[in-house]
Amino acid sequence: ILVVEDFAIDREEVVSILQSFRDLSIEEIRTCENGMTALEMTDTFVPDVILCDVEMPYMDGFTLLREVRAQYPDMRF
Repeated sequence: ILVVEDFAIDREEVVSILQSFRDLSIEEIRTCENGMTALEMTDTFVPDVILCDVEMPYMDGFTLLREVRAQYPDMRF
């Protein structure tokens, strides 16, 4: 799972909530503070799930998802 959120407290809270769902068998949770960093991360880490904020610096959530879709056209959204 890739969590993209510009506020550190919110990012940590989302990760904490995800970690509390032991039944989901989550293998790895990575975090980024903005869409640009997240897009760069997808070059080496292709997440099964992306949870992202809409309003972020450098690249908003809508642009991030549009770019990820272009990079991975076979990925389901």
